[in-house]
Amino acid sequence: MKKTTLIVFTLFISFSIFSQKYALKKADRNFDNLSYPEAIQVYKKIKTSKLSTQDLRNLAKAYQYTEQTDSAEIYYEFLSRRSDNISEDLFQYAQTLLMNNKVDSATIWMEKFHERQENDSRGKDYVGNKEEIKRLKEDLGRFDIFTIDANSKMHDFSPTFYKDKIVFASARESKLASKLRWNGNNQPYLNLFIADVKLNLQFINVDLMSRKYNKKYHDGPASFSADGKLMVFNRNNYEEKNDSGERRLKMFYRELGEDGKWGEIKGFIFNNKNYSVGLPAVSPDGKTIYFASDMPGGYGATDIYKITRTNGVWSMPQNLGPAINTEGREMFPFIHQDDMLFFASDGHIGIGGLDIFVASINESDYSNIQNLGYPINSIKDDFGLILDKNQQFGYFSSNRTGGKGSDDIYGYKLIKKLNFCKEVKGIAMDDKGNQLPSTTVNLYQNDTLVETTTTDENASFSFCLDPNNYVVIGNKVDYFDGKSSFELSKDSLEPKSVTVVLKQIPNFSLYGIVTNKKTGEPLEGVEVELINNLTNTKEDIVLPSTGDFKRALEDKKLNDAISYQLVLKKEGFLSKTVTYNQKLTREGQYNIHESLDLTLDPLEIGGDLSKLIEINSINFDLNKYNIRPDAAVELDKIVKIMNEYPGMYIELGAHTDCRASKAYNEKLSDNRAKASAEYIKSKITNPDRIFGKGYGESKLLNKCECEGSRKVPCTEEEHAINRRTEFRIIKLDAEGVKVKNNGPQSFGK
Repeated sequence: MKKTTLIVFTLFISFSIFSQKYALKKADRNFDNLSYPEAIQVYKKIKTSKLSTQDLRNLAKAYQYTEQTDSAEIYYEFLSRRSDNISEDLFQYAQTLLMNNKVDSATIWMEKFHERQENDSRGKDYVGNKEEIKRLKEDLGRFDIFTIDANSKMHDFSPTFYKDKIVFASARESKLASKLRWNGNNQPYLNLFIADVKLNLQFINVDLMSRKYNKKYHDGPASFSADGKLMVFNRNNYEEKNDSGERRLKMFYRELGEDGKWGEIKGFIFNNKNYSVGLPAVSPDGKTIYFASDMPGGYGATDIYKITRTNGVWSMPQNLGPAINTEGREMFPFIHQDDMLFFASDGHIGIGGLDIFVASINESDYSNIQNLGYPINSIKDDFGLILDKNQQFGYFSSNRTGGKGSDDIYGYKLIKKLNFCKEVKGIAMDDKGNQLPSTTVNLYQNDTLVETTTTDENASFSFCLDPNNYVVIGNKVDYFDGKSSFELSKDSLEPKSVTVVLKQIPNFSLYGIVTNKKTGEPLEGVEVELINNLTNTKEDIVLPSTGDFKRALEDKKLNDAISYQLVLKKEGFLSKTVTYNQKLTREGQYNIHESLDLTLDPLEIGGDLSKLIEINSINFDLNKYNIRPDAAVELDKIVKIMNEYPGMYIELGAHTDCRASKAYNEKLSDNRAKASAEYIKSKITNPDRIFGKGYGESKLLNKCECEGSRKVPCTEEEHAINRRTEFRIIKLDAEGVKVKNNGPQSFGK
């Protein structure tokens, strides 16, 4: 009995192993034949622990190729644990994480990829520019994106201009479409479709192009010269398969003859059964064709090449070189008449998947490569962009979330014309030549903050800028700010180099921050005069957006005394002068704002100057309204401010308490107001800038009434609250009309 059981058990195990091996062979065969959905179905029935590293890699790729990035992430994660994985597995894992919007995790795995492949430009660029992805996700207001209603539930992509129409590739069902399905996604094979374009840029009258262009297998995408006389397009290789049984893509062209009829379809001599050439982009003049290929000798998975025609003969392919091509995928080129090359890549730094880039073409030089950023690019695949000749609108393809099908065509309006910036590279150092990583670098143009970045582990930073004059300011804890000015010339072809030198804070230093008294926010652009009262020397400072400043106290020692006067000025705010006296009883930073009020009051229409400055009561002799010496001292404070702000207009209002009659109080206060105003008028430019009016007891600040039946007993202190002089700001400009007491900010209103 035991022997029989053992035999049955052994046979069962043997059958299971045989069945598993058979299933894996079937899965591998499906994968090699590009039957990714079928491969997935077989692979996932087998325990992950039983899959070889290559099987895991195939399964992760199959999910990736069928745009199931969540599942691809799971199996790339398994793959990352295998001891025999390869560096490309780590890169693809990082890419998948990016497409799933997991930037922090993607960064970790891109760093691990870079550790293995230090010379691979993909990891090198990513690790050296980690903050770039965050910047690329910011909408800079360049593009207005809209969906194309004519998209289907299948693949729709790679639109191209053909005269006043649009031609694009699609797997949608059609009357000429074959019943065959492509193994890769179980959708119909691609065909070329043509559509008219409405005024709102939507596609209408979508129809198949001729059977001459649409055959049994994949046909498209296509591209045309600007005059519509040259057509270049893709088609599967019908004549022969490669050694794996695949039909690769070939590239064909057709030309319009002098008789207005299309000539025969011709293939290029470099078409080959073992690699694909395609995704063509014809230059507007029809003399150059850009295309993508995985032919041997390239830099990565697929590269972009070009061919040119001389005397009717097309040249052999020329690789565009490492400025464009990386170890990854570069594909879907488009050439614009303004010497711009657009292309898709997953090798240059991007948001996720394929991103769309643009490069400036200068003869054979491709420079100033820019990622077009959000919203053109997303965390998914974005590719196949075209732009009209006037740089007003265009179309691109994407498999981003929210579309109708696997790939969809989107339209965009270009709000700002594309231009190419110049690279500025810099380094932050201390005054002893030591590098300063993690230094904040602020870029200013005409005192306006343009951009902020942080130095990397090599203390390096970079900006991409238009020609102009700039200032960079470096900021780091325990260091004084470093500043460097530079001019970016339009004619210079070399990257600009800038060095920002920061000085370490010594044993003793001053620190101050100026804020808006009303909001508590730091004030940018405050002009500070820092006067050393002991040496009678002065330094002028303009505060940055942080509203603060630091200054070293050189050659100071414990128990030394310091004395500084600070004059604070900013347009729209009341100026202030303060004095800071201090004995240095400890080493370190002395915060001026902790012991002195460095807030500035905003000057606002309707504000009362008497509440913004230290002004005492303006007193008069009993029943008199002549200006006493002590009152003149207080009024001179108003004179000073009005002379500092020649665009300021004031309404002076005098108020009494309720004691004595209403008529008496009104007349007395009016006389006192006018007398006070006349005193100020005699000492300011443009005397019409101040007007005096008495209000008597009509605007009491409390309940102390004395007239008629409403008599409220009050203390002397309560009555004193109502005896006051107010200086209401009613206008703030350089030129104004004569002040009247019936304005919208008048006390009388």
